[in-house]
Amino acid sequence: MSVKLRLIAALALIASLFATSLSASAQDVPPYDPHQYEFDTDEFYDVWARTDRPVQEGATQRTWMWGPGANTPLIQEPYVEAGDNQLRDVQYTDKSRMEMPWNDADPESPWFITQGLLAYEMMTGQVQVGDELFVPAFPAEIQVAGDPGSAGPTYATMAGVMDHDPRSEGNEIVDVITVDGYIFQNENLGPAFGVTDDYWVQETGFYVASVFWDFMQSTGTIWDGEGLVDNQQVVETPFYAVGFPTTPAFWAWVKVDDVEQNVLVQCFERRCLTYAPNNPSEWQVESGNVGQHYFDWRYNQVGDVQIPDEEDPAEATSFSVSPDDATNAVGDTHEITVTVLDQDSEPFAGAEVSATVTDGPHEVTNLTPDDATTGSDGTTTLSYEGTDLGEDTITVSVEGIDQDQTVTKTWADISVEVTPDDAENPYFPGGYPIIVDTMTVLQAAEEMGLTLDQHQLLSDLYQDAEFDFEGSLGNQGVSEEDINDLMDAIDDAGVNEHSFTVQVTIPGGDDDIGSYDVSVVNENEGEIFSASDQSIDDGEAIDEFTYQAEAEGFDTITVTVDGEDFVFEDAKEWISQPVSSDDELTLDPLTAGPNPLESEHTVNATLTDGDAIDPQAIEGALVTFDISEGPNWGLFTGGGLTDDDGNSSFTYTDRDADDGDVDTIAAQAHYFDEDGNLVEVNETEEAEKAWGAEVDTTTIELTPEEAINPYIDQDHEQVWYYEVLMLRQIAIDEGIDFDIETVYDVAADSEDPDGWEDILDDASFDEGDIDTLLAALDDAGLNEHTFTLEVDAPGEDSNGDVDVAITHSPDTGTDDTFYDETFTLDTGSLTEVITYDARGVGTDSMVVTVGEDEVEFDDIQEWTEQPVESDAVLTIDPLDPDPSPVGTEHTVEATLLDSEGGDPIEDALVIFNVFDGDDASLERAGASDSEGQTSMTYTRDDSGTDEISAMTAFLNDDGGLEVVLTGDDDGAEKDWFEPDETVTNLDISATEPGGDDTTELSIEATGTDLDGEEVEVCRDHDDFGLFLLDSTGQSESIDCVTVTLDSDGENVEELVYDSGGGLVTGETDIEFTATHQGSGETDSVEVSFLVG
Repeated sequence: MSVKLRLIAALALIASLFATSLSASAQDVPPYDPHQYEFDTDEFYDVWARTDRPVQEGATQRTWMWGPGANTPLIQEPYVEAGDNQLRDVQYTDKSRMEMPWNDADPESPWFITQGLLAYEMMTGQVQVGDELFVPAFPAEIQVAGDPGSAGPTYATMAGVMDHDPRSEGNEIVDVITVDGYIFQNENLGPAFGVTDDYWVQETGFYVASVFWDFMQSTGTIWDGEGLVDNQQVVETPFYAVGFPTTPAFWAWVKVDDVEQNVLVQCFERRCLTYAPNNPSEWQVESGNVGQHYFDWRYNQVGDVQIPDEEDPAEATSFSVSPDDATNAVGDTHEITVTVLDQDSEPFAGAEVSATVTDGPHEVTNLTPDDATTGSDGTTTLSYEGTDLGEDTITVSVEGIDQDQTVTKTWADISVEVTPDDAENPYFPGGYPIIVDTMTVLQAAEEMGLTLDQHQLLSDLYQDAEFDFEGSLGNQGVSEEDINDLMDAIDDAGVNEHSFTVQVTIPGGDDDIGSYDVSVVNENEGEIFSASDQSIDDGEAIDEFTYQAEAEGFDTITVTVDGEDFVFEDAKEWISQPVSSDDELTLDPLTAGPNPLESEHTVNATLTDGDAIDPQAIEGALVTFDISEGPNWGLFTGGGLTDDDGNSSFTYTDRDADDGDVDTIAAQAHYFDEDGNLVEVNETEEAEKAWGAEVDTTTIELTPEEAINPYIDQDHEQVWYYEVLMLRQIAIDEGIDFDIETVYDVAADSEDPDGWEDILDDASFDEGDIDTLLAALDDAGLNEHTFTLEVDAPGEDSNGDVDVAITHSPDTGTDDTFYDETFTLDTGSLTEVITYDARGVGTDSMVVTVGEDEVEFDDIQEWTEQPVESDAVLTIDPLDPDPSPVGTEHTVEATLLDSEGGDPIEDALVIFNVFDGDDASLERAGASDSEGQTSMTYTRDDSGTDEISAMTAFLNDDGGLEVVLTGDDDGAEKDWFEPDETVTNLDISATEPGGDDTTELSIEATGTDLDGEEVEVCRDHDDFGLFLLDSTGQSESIDCVTVTLDSDGENVEELVYDSGGGLVTGETDIEFTATHQGSGETDSVEVSFLVG
């Protein structure tokens, strides 16, 4: 016997020692109003606040562990061990029930507040009233998950899988459970969601599903009793909130917010957890509303729950009826068996039972005998004869049990079902099936890892009227096993095929009817399929049929049994294919040639979705090319699947062209859309290829023909800025940590600030990372240009020389031919990669000479002056901060935007400069973040004034270097002072504003030699208000006022602040701050004025 079965058996045995009565009418239901009650004990509140206060305050986004608040006041429930009165204090929430301990539990233990086995009680139908005492009730017919009223599993359903096979670790969960407990497998759920049986719990013999185990161990923001704390275990121990698992995890198809979807459900001792993949990630795993469900079950359904008396006599408390749903032929007799149990779930003898048909063709018929009484086994049998077709509802009553039960009885003749009886499929006319089969083969080959010559396969198929896939694949060297797998893929696709199942049921198993016939009729083609004399054994037949469609439109399926036709109209709809779209298929080049006869030609097709603004490539479409006109017509067909750029190409060699002939090339693309329809796209414009005799013509090609690059002056700072920005970007791309501040500091102290290998080594970079960074920097080629020169010189020039001369034309000054090299042709061809160093800002041009041919290439490279003019704005903050005592820290923040009020610039080099007025300076560097911000913190050890400025350098989208300085008016100043110890503490207080909207401010200081010391008092509101100094009787609208202290450290003059009502109305908070400049001591107080 498993652990979980022993637990159930033990509880049932304990309950059998007692007797109890459950009466809904005797129970006073406690007050219940969701989320409207405070937690009545500090201990309850502390447990709730740890997990749910951060959620309620918006400090974090995650599912509730308890709910927004308490749903009941503090109530008492019977519990054997709970003191003399046997009542313990509990309080309900959405998700559970909190229980005050009845024993000397450790208040520091995470288990101090208990919850109860709420989910277990509802599944087993037993209410716990003591540590080992349960009283019988009935399993809860309440949905575990989903909208109320949707067809999701209930607690009673989940009770049926408490002894289910626990499966195995790592198993992908594909089991689905229905409301009636039927379990089946949906293999698509494994790859779709990847949920597995993850953590084995020995105590109950089940695995916890992976998503729930992650949830039970999750970390996040909690309330620790004093404040919010991040990165903590949300629940201190994984099993505290939910208990041990009592069922495996199952998928269920339920409605959530009125949308049907897959939801994973697993029940534990205390709660049931759900996983809804369609929810936002923070709310995918949730604790079910077990607290709500249990309160409704216990108080509104079960009724009065009391601790049972030991000597209670046996009573009939529950009964069951079987069968609860049956079908028989008219004329038969139907029997039901009623089983009655007592409060200990034991058979109850002597119960009087009656049954009547309360609805249906046999309404008011009483089942016989009319004096049925249960025997020692607790059962009795009643029956009646059916004379009419239809469905009866039979109501069964047992004396002493208030709740009646109903069962269903169907009286029928012959039942015929066709599944599916309302289906849609695409119909592929003419040659489209071969297109679909070809797509199937190519896509299956990709999934199998086979490399096929797609062009050759298409060419073979379209040139061969027999469409021999196996022969073409064999010619490509595909193994027989792989060919069989590819042919199976075609069979599995079932183009223009439909399969359906016929189920025939003869009520009562009439052996006189031994066969049936099937016919399929298409509305356009007539009968297209038939099957005769299909056998019926013992009144049952289930057969599957497959037929081939012959036309679009609706098919009607007729099943004939014993001369009666069962007609299923429009059971199948064939939707004509293909469908049109706005997609575009473009060919390139559209015109080509003339090229030499018998040479190759390649045309490329690109398939996009036709969006005029942002066209997107369509991958995996089958493109077929065809020479529709010209000398090579009918000789070539080919193509293949489009790549991730939507491209597919076609290459063929001329066979029959004469000088001046032209081929016309057409193309067509096919793919399946999201609805399963075959989309057909024709080329937007056909391409043309001209053919001619071979001509001895020298061709010279330059790649790229034109380029633009920044020219970085060899001035050290420009080169350093450019290279450090390039290195940081390379590091980001390669996943290498690159602290620009450390690199800057090392370079600043280096004798060779351009010696990157030593700088990076001193900055503690790994040797491998240094090699990667420097190799990539070298490849970037600062002030270098690289191009490829290709020369094809047939005839007499085929073994000659190629002269290359490059001239630089500066923006100012004279031209300079700085590169002049000669290369030798090899059998008429030359491919040379040429790299040269820039000569400065301006443009480069090139002349290539081959024999008598001379080709000029103007503006092959433009070198742009750096840094380029910038619209970016660099500001620093604060510009005028308060003075600070020496030895403290001061932080300056720089913000870089691409224009005034524009967007932030990220990853820019920012350098702060601090000048102390004595020619001493401090430099700090950093990189701007996604908000365009960089900060620097520094301290100073002597009094004085610092001037703070900043500059930045960054690479724009064109690769240009932009350098920006803070403006003359944008620099900051920072004053530092030597603090005295005259004032060691400073306090400011205020009275509550009276009806005249005034407050009286008091300043008090402690320290030495206070007499005559001055304190500045300022307000933070700019719009209204007056300081009133009683000593002068004058008032003045000012922001700050200076007061003088007496020898006791109190302000000499009484300071009154009037809100000056009228300019601003409503409640306004004003903060007053007192500051003693000499010591840096400060204090503030906030006062609320209600003005207007």
